Amino acid sequence: MRRMERRARQGTRPGGGEARRVRRGVKTSGTRNATERLSARRAGRTGQISAVLSSLGAGKHTLSPSVKIRPYREGMSGKKPVIGVTPLYDDAKRSIWMFPGYMNLLKACGALPVILPFTADPSDVSEILDGLDGLLLTGGHDVNPAIYGQSPLPACGPPHEGRDTLECLLFTQALERDMPVFGICRGLQFINVMMDGTLFQDLPSQHPSSLRHHMSPPYDRPIHTVDVVADSPLAQVVGTGTLKVNSYHHQGIDKLGEGLQTMAVAPDGLVESVCMPFHRFVWGVQWHPEFMWRKYPQQRAIVQAFVDVCSKESPSGD
Repeated sequence: MRRMERRARQGTRPGGGEARRVRRGVKTSGTRNATERLSARRAGRTGQISAVLSSLGAGKHTLSPSVKIRPYREGMSGKKPVIGVTPLYDDAKRSIWMFPGYMNLLKACGALPVILPFTADPSDVSEILDGLDGLLLTGGHDVNPAIYGQSPLPACGPPHEGRDTLECLLFTQALERDMPVFGICRGLQFINVMMDGTLFQDLPSQHPSSLRHHMSPPYDRPIHTVDVVADSPLAQVVGTGTLKVNSYHHQGIDKLGEGLQTMAVAPDGLVESVCMPFHRFVWGVQWHPEFMWRKYPQQRAIVQAFVDVCSKESPSGD
């Protein structure tokens, strides 16, 4: 991903990654009694996030009872939904930046995307989310292995502490609000890690496959297919059978996170899409619809489904 970022201004390149072997049927981790487990998870979220932040060296910025988490904000009354987009970071230039594809796709689907700032303050994150109707977790740096209890392997890229900390706080509070969340590539990985899953830090060495998961440009073309799980929410949007996808990642899901359900699997058995069935909308995809949506309507339809949920008023009426 970091190699991609350095060359992005010469030609758009995606980033992130994720995978795991599963049988071709529905793969679900922890769906039995999931409602009770997720309720318990929410009750213990403060301690968990404090531990994660401590592992990132940000222990002084912990969630506390004084942080007021408001529910998912009121209906849009015909206005465009505002989608927060997590920032990319250029290490060489020490600068926030963004692939235009993320923004253009969200706008084409009727949303108003905004790039979020880095912050490690839970109160700031709460105020940020007060102004949003949905959250997009983008591709980017490798997730810090410390978050899922591992030491980095030589092939694992350097993480970005600010990015990990921000997304840790954003995702936690978004779940508390039942705010729609969509993860792309690294975003899929991060959702898995936050739900107590783990990652392959380097697919070529830890999960070798003849399938090309790290393609060369152009990225608006498919490089392999995925099998969409029948009766999954993704199947309701793109249909069952196979879906053509691009691919640019070197990491992937190892252990599937608690309460996550597989929605698509690559021919070599790697998980390519997940959801959280007990939330309004928490989806992740391994591929990059932001590069394919102009040529492949199914890719746009996936993001359109996310934006449509963001446009609707919370069922609770909050």
